[in-house]
Amino acid sequence: MKIPYTITVKNKKHPYFIQPKKVEGEEMFFFECKGAGISQHFYPEDLAQLLVDLPQWISEYQHEQKAKKAGTILFRVKLDEKLEIEKKAHESGYSNISRFIRDKVLA
Repeated sequence: MKIPYTITVKNKKHPYFIQPKKVEGEEMFFFECKGAGISQHFYPEDLAQLLVDLPQWISEYQHEQKAKKAGTILFRVKLDEKLEIEKKAHESGYSNISRFIRDKVLA
């Protein structure tokens, strides 16, 4: 069973999932956090350190992703649509509307 959690880094909520698994007969955990670019198995004894390091990994990964962006897309919406998008972004923990739209479209 995939267990969902969130962690807040720089005022943004980042979801992550932990799922107990058996890999070649060994107890492991599958850990996934798109905000940190992590999707792999970990031994139970490594899970605590992973969670301690997670905010730093998220910050570094987000910084790398931001540096890679080279294009701009502009589009128009009605005022009520803009307000609805902003509302949903803030409810989802985003302070940056562009990041919210990009994450939703590319998810």
